[in-house]
Amino acid sequence: MPSPKYPPTVWDVAATLKTSYRDFNHYNLKDPLDELLFIICSTKTGEASYRSTYRLLKETFPTHLHIAEAPAEYIARPIVSGGLSNQKAKAIRDLFDIIVEKFGEPTLKPLRKMSGEEAEAFLLSLPGVGKKVARCVLMYSLGKRTRIAGASPGVSAGSGRRKKTSTARREIWIACNPSSLRSFVTRYT
Repeated sequence: MPSPKYPPTVWDVAATLKTSYRDFNHYNLKDPLDELLFIICSTKTGEASYRSTYRLLKETFPTHLHIAEAPAEYIARPIVSGGLSNQKAKAIRDLFDIIVEKFGEPTLKPLRKMSGEEAEAFLLSLPGVGKKVARCVLMYSLGKRTRIAGASPGVSAGSGRRKKTSTARREIWIACNPSSLRSFVTRYT
């Protein structure tokens, strides 16, 4: 029987912590396609660089339709400073083709009506989208609860080194800090 002194679930703990300490802005975007683009820009890129790279992408292509109509080599130009621009641009170009074919327009908003499992399966079908990216989009922009266990376990941001962490501790930390996953630092290990 849960104690009235302590919240019964991790989600309740997260809500309590958020009430007490507020949630910091981690640049998460409400539109799921923008969030996906932001995460792609952040791949293997430092924070200052991916933020400016995403901003340049959105300045060059102000709407999703502009990106949907652009060839990969044009998409690569504004994201070159973030590194891997040709790979990222090809993934963006290919995923936009799939999204437009599936939904008739460049949007991921129909995922809001899907179950978490259906939305995750669709996201995983997109090029360059693995479990971690799919689940971040689900949490950050679609508000769907998901487990991130096993996604880049114990990787210190910017260090490139892996450290062992407790799966339970990692899951609790992520549940309490869903908007902080992008800057996940294992300081409690």
